[in-house]
Amino acid sequence: MQDADESVDSRERKMTEKGLLYNLELKQKERTKLLISLKGVCDELEQLTSETKDTDAVKQVYTTWVSLYEQLLVSHEQFQKLLEVDHDRELDDAWFQERNKNFIILNDNVQQWFISNQVPKIVVTTAQEDSMSRISRGSRPSRTSSSAYSQLSTAKLKEEQRKAELIARANSLADKKELEEAKLQLRMREEELEIKTEMQVSEARVKVIEAHEKSMREDQELEESLIKDEIVAKPKSLHVKYNLNPDVPEGVPKERKLDTTVKQKVLFGTDTNNNIETSKVHVLSYEQKSDVNQLNTISIARELNKPKADITKFDGSPMEYKSFLRQFDARVVANTDSYDERLDFLLQFTIGEPHRIVSGFSHLDAKKGYEAALEEFNDRYGDPDVIAHAYVKRALDWSVIKPDNAKAFFDIFTRMSLRC
Repeated sequence: MQDADESVDSRERKMTEKGLLYNLELKQKERTKLLISLKGVCDELEQLTSETKDTDAVKQVYTTWVSLYEQLLVSHEQFQKLLEVDHDRELDDAWFQERNKNFIILNDNVQQWFISNQVPKIVVTTAQEDSMSRISRGSRPSRTSSSAYSQLSTAKLKEEQRKAELIARANSLADKKELEEAKLQLRMREEELEIKTEMQVSEARVKVIEAHEKSMREDQELEESLIKDEIVAKPKSLHVKYNLNPDVPEGVPKERKLDTTVKQKVLFGTDTNNNIETSKVHVLSYEQKSDVNQLNTISIARELNKPKADITKFDGSPMEYKSFLRQFDARVVANTDSYDERLDFLLQFTIGEPHRIVSGFSHLDAKKGYEAALEEFNDRYGDPDVIAHAYVKRALDWSVIKPDNAKAFFDIFTRMSLRC
C-alpha cells in the first residue's frame, strides 16, 4: 500500500488542458507587456545617446532597460516551457529572436557610446547572463542557431565591457601622467626661481661690497697724495726785508714791511706759486669722510642681512592693535613718504571690519583717507577702556583652572603679562 502511494507521488503532475491554456495566455500577455515597455525604454535610450553627453542619465535609463530585458528573457523561457509541440516552440522562438536582435543591436550601440564617453564601468547584471544561459540550455536542436547567437552576444557583451574598462583605465593613466608631469615642472620652476633670487641677492651684495672697496681705495689714495704734497711743499725760510727811512733820526728803528707772499704762507699755510693746500684740517676732513662712507656701507650690509619681518594682518582685536600699529610704522611708514602707498599697504594688511573701514576711506585723497582711517582705528581699537575691556573678556572666557594645575595658571599668567 505504501509502495503504491509512493508511486502516485512520484508521477509527474500534469496540468489540465484548460489550466495550460490559461497559463499560456497569462505568460503571453506578460511577455507582450514587457516587450512594449522595453520598446519605450529603447526609444528613450536612443534619444539620450544621440542628443546628450550626460553619462549618469544614460546609465540610469540603461539600468532600467537591463532589468526589463532580464524579466523579458525569464518570461520567454517560462512561455517556451509551456509549449508542448516542438513546432510551436520553434516558431515562437523564431518570432522572439527576430525582436531580440533589435535589443542586442541597441545594447551594442549603448556599449559603444559608453566606450566613446570613457565610462569606467558599464552596468551589466549577472541575472541577465543567467537568464540567457537558461534559454540556451533549454533550447532544442532545432534552435541551435538562435542559442549560438545568444551565446555570442553574451560573450561580445562581456568583451566590450572589459574593453571599456581597459580604455577607461588607460585614459586615467594618461591623465595621471600629465598631472605628475605638471607637478614636476612646477617644482622645477620653483627651484629655478629660488636659485635665481639667491643669485640676484648675492650679486647685489657683491656690488655693494665692491662700491665700498672702491670708495675706500679712492679715499686712501687721496689721503696719501695730500700727505705727500704736504711733505714736499714745506714753506721756505722767511726772509724779512727791512726798508730804512732816511728821514727818521738815527737811533730810531724804521718801519719793517713784511713781504705779501710770506704773509700768505704764515697766515693761511698756502704756497701761491704752487697753489697746493697744506692745511691739516683738510686731511682730517677726508679721513672723516672715509669713516662715514665705511659706516654707511656697514649699515647697508646689515640691512641686507636682516631677516624679512612680516606684518601680521589686523583683524580688529583691540589687544593686537598696538602691536599691529608698531609693525606698520616700522615696516611701512618708516620706508615711504607716499600716502598712496601707505593707504594701499593699510588696505592690504587688514581683514574683516578694519579692511572695510579702510575701503570706506579709499575714495578720498590719499593723505586724508589714510589719516581718517588711522583716526577711526584709534577711536575703535586704541581706546584704553576698549583694550581693558577686551583683556577682561579674555580673562573671563578662560577655562576654570584647578588648584593643583600650577602649569596652566603659569601659562595664563605669562600670556597676560606679555599682552600687558
